[in-house]
Amino acid sequence: MAPTDLDANEPRVVLSARGLRRDFAGFIAVKNVDIDVRHGNIHALIGPNGAGKTTVFNLLTKFLAPTSGRIELLGHDITRTSPARVARMGLVRSFQISAIFPHLSVLDNVRVALQRPGGLAVQF
Repeated sequence: MAPTDLDANEPRVVLSARGLRRDFAGFIAVKNVDIDVRHGNIHALIGPNGAGKTTVFNLLTKFLAPTSGRIELLGHDITRTSPARVARMGLVRSFQISAIFPHLSVLDNVRVALQRPGGLAVQF
């Protein structure tokens, strides 16, 4: 299919998945998910409890490995790439429940978080 003028004006796809599937001991949690995340756009994944939304996020961010399918980040196949390497490529996620150290100040919590990327994780 040849690109059209309309395609040229669309933001580029930065994250893409095709045929994404995840099985858990015979239970199919996610089946045949195709998704394109475009630069600069806001996206939403909605559905009832148990629909597989969290599993899709976990697959896209490599928190879980897909049973089948393909995931691309900026045109590179990351389907079998380690979660740490994908994070270094810039694809990370935040969790609904943040883990903090309640006895530390906000500044000290941020300092702890910044130690990891700087290779200072063992220097407390």
